[in-house]
Amino acid sequence: MKHPAFVRWATISFAAAALASCWASESVLIHAGNADTPIEAGNFTWHDQTDNERSAAATIQLNEDRSYTISVEGDELRFYLMQFKEHWFVVQSNGLDEEMDDQNYMLINQVGDELHLSRAPCVEEMAHIEGLTYEDGYLETCIFETSEALREAAAWATSDAQIGNIEVGAIIEPR
Repeated sequence: MKHPAFVRWATISFAAAALASCWASESVLIHAGNADTPIEAGNFTWHDQTDNERSAAATIQLNEDRSYTISVEGDELRFYLMQFKEHWFVVQSNGLDEEMDDQNYMLINQVGDELHLSRAPCVEEMAHIEGLTYEDGYLETCIFETSEALREAAAWATSDAQIGNIEVGAIIEPR
């Protein structure tokens, strides 16, 4: 199976933004029935905010099933968005392998016409959220069972008290 260079690069950007945690689910939680579509299709520039500080041309298209596809340097990644508060969205993708069943989650903050992409922190204080299983291993991992738990965790992670724990891994801006 092809592992697109962009997807590896994007995943590295996200991982560098928060090496100590991961959000995932074993099933699809964001789908055509609950996905939001705030991004207008078009041409963008992807700016890596990690040590790579690399930029590349990107194209984002909206698909019929309310998913998006981002293309960078000829490689593609499909994702869904779910709004959880004003200007904030959860991003769902299955990462490097389109055949994977597990879903991965990140956050987008819409700042003017820019999209700030971040990996959300998973910490033990989130374990009280119904539908979330907290695992403390090599990585602190939050496993979600419901989209409601995903929304609640995202709102908690972006609250005034927690917002300082989120690092932007990439900025996507219109060209």
